[in-house]
Amino acid sequence: ATNAPPMPTVNARDAKAMLKAKVAACQSRVLRFFRHLDKDENSSISTLEFRRLLDHFMIAMSESELAALLADNHLDASKRIALADFLAAFGGDVSNAPAPGVDWGVTTVSNTRAVEL
Repeated sequence: ATNAPPMPTVNARDAKAMLKAKVAACQSRVLRFFRHLDKDENSSISTLEFRRLLDHFMIAMSESELAALLADNHLDASKRIALADFLAAFGGDVSNAPAPGVDWGVTTVSNTRAVEL
């Protein structure tokens, strides 16, 4: 068996352009994967989860370029990345962003809301 060659890494500028193109072409797919990564349903993901999102969409980056991408888009690598900030940085429609705890593909509510019900 042969191993596939590693994906070439891209710089922060090219990664942003690629991610913006992905969001423009298939925002619902990107949002679905973002929500999949958002295990605690607070509409934010960690930097590690953001890395997984990039990998999922075949955008390979070095650690330094990832840090540059986050910094260039006013995203703090030490904090979680909010969905609204993600969409603002990468060209998505913030007005259609799902609320925390809501999966627009399958009707669900957050644990907090379920207790209230």
